[in-house]
Amino acid sequence: MKVDPEELRALAGVLEGVSSAVDAIEVRTQCDAVAAAIPGTDLGAAAAKAGEFVEGAYLRVADRISQISQIAQGNARNYDVQEGEFLERLTAMEHGT
Repeated sequence: MKVDPEELRALAGVLEGVSSAVDAIEVRTQCDAVAAAIPGTDLGAAAAKAGEFVEGAYLRVADRISQISQIAQGNARNYDVQEGEFLERLTAMEHGT
């Protein structure tokens, strides 16, 4: 399998940026503003509850994307280590050690 660790690192960086952007979305604040605009109604309470659930979903998505980023970064590091070890062993074979 051909692996370009730099591409994995680039992917990890992009994914971390996406994760941060999703995490920064303020759903609850907007829904709370709707709820405050129509206090004492079922619609206001529903808007507040919806904001809580939707923001929770966004946070879970951000966390999953961040986990994928960490996996890509870890795979890049592991590839570098394994490639280095492989080259060392080939060099040792060349020198008869």
